[in-house]
Amino acid sequence: MADDDDIELALIEAQDAEYRRTFVPPVPLPDDVLRAAAGSDDVFVRWQLGAYPFVLPADVFLALIDDPEEAVRESTVRHWAATTSQLELALALRPELEEQLILHDHAPRRLMDRRPVGVADGPLRQRYLDQHGASEAERSKFQSLCDDCPSEEQLNVTLGDLWEIVHTG
Repeated sequence: MADDDDIELALIEAQDAEYRRTFVPPVPLPDDVLRAAAGSDDVFVRWQLGAYPFVLPADVFLALIDDPEEAVRESTVRHWAATTSQLELALALRPELEEQLILHDHAPRRLMDRRPVGVADGPLRQRYLDQHGASEAERSKFQSLCDDCPSEEQLNVTLGDLWEIVHTG
């Protein structure tokens, strides 16, 4: 006979299968189901939470960042819906994940400063400028610098490099 954890994990799998079959946007799962998945003995179940399309509860995110399995921690760091405060927490607990966090769209500003221009699209650049409280003139100059950055330099020049040019004149 199945226990409660088995039933809850079956619900996660059923919802995933239904989503893949119909392409209907998923519905947030109850926090207790997410907690059960985060505490599962099955590494694959915990790893899959990195693809959960909604913000994870803080305690679930924390459990996954502190998971003994590296694949689970890395999946969690790549969780696209993770908030900036969750990523700050991840960085505090797992400084070794810093290089991956630089590439997250919700990375803290000090990490976004180190993000290469070549992996920052228009909306991400706007979010970065919002974090800096950029004026319209600064935004325009920053965008021009991004556009003028030679393609061979786009992985070496960072958003912070260009912001420094804009900000210091």
